[in-house]
Amino acid sequence: MRIVASLTTIPSGVPGALEVIHSLLKEPEINLIYFNLPRNFAKTGEAYPSVNLAHPKVKIVRCSDKGPITKVYPVLDHEKDPETRIFILDDDHLPVKGIVSKFARYSEKYPDACLTTGGWVRGSWIASFQEMSRASDRVREVDWVEGSGGIFAPRKFFGTSKELLNYTKAREYVNLFKKHDDHWMTWHLKSHGAKCLSIPEFFGDTPVAIAKSDNISGSYHFGLEVYTVANFLRNEGVYKSKVSWSPSPVAMKGILMMAVAIGILIWLTLRSKKRS
Repeated sequence: MRIVASLTTIPSGVPGALEVIHSLLKEPEINLIYFNLPRNFAKTGEAYPSVNLAHPKVKIVRCSDKGPITKVYPVLDHEKDPETRIFILDDDHLPVKGIVSKFARYSEKYPDACLTTGGWVRGSWIASFQEMSRASDRVREVDWVEGSGGIFAPRKFFGTSKELLNYTKAREYVNLFKKHDDHWMTWHLKSHGAKCLSIPEFFGDTPVAIAKSDNISGSYHFGLEVYTVANFLRNEGVYKSKVSWSPSPVAMKGILMMAVAIGILIWLTLRSKKRS
């Protein structure tokens, strides 16, 4: 099985990305690492620093900055074998030792799947946004894969780079999908026949030594945007995985938080009515 890794970064994230690359070089299963490095950061016009990394397993690809999807689109013009596995990962935390061999083992068992160690199920009402990160009891089908948990999929599900960069079907949500690449990539992979699965393995959460200056995930506004694109894809019939009612404690977190929130809202409503 040929396995290639792929990642990108922003100018301030280059030191951290290089740390991730050096970590990947310790994984014997990796055949090649693509470091997709634009010349200028599209958001600000800032030039990227020069990178001197001469290693037979590292290929620096100078490309146009297309936002977060730059982590994978350039690879599609270089890798053509449909059975090659593409391992996509973020630039701000380190994968644990041996994670590549674990992904490879599951990929042999599930050759028609896109794998992650994270992933979410949209669900509905009280069972909304069920998180599968560290759901270590079994393989689970998810609505979307999560980049922070690694994405590992056969080349055959990616199509061409031109197809991946064509956001026409996103309609009025083009800018949101350009920003939330996990959702866009999931939609793209599923449209090419892939099933999305979360595997019961820990990807790693050790941050790189030098953090990048721009990290948008985790904010309230970011969460609202995720809510918008997830609802859109549920309405489009893309997100339709069923919530598991016997998840691990971590996977149950979202359900319990939603239940508590609804309970508090009901209590406040009843209390207000009594006072009036």
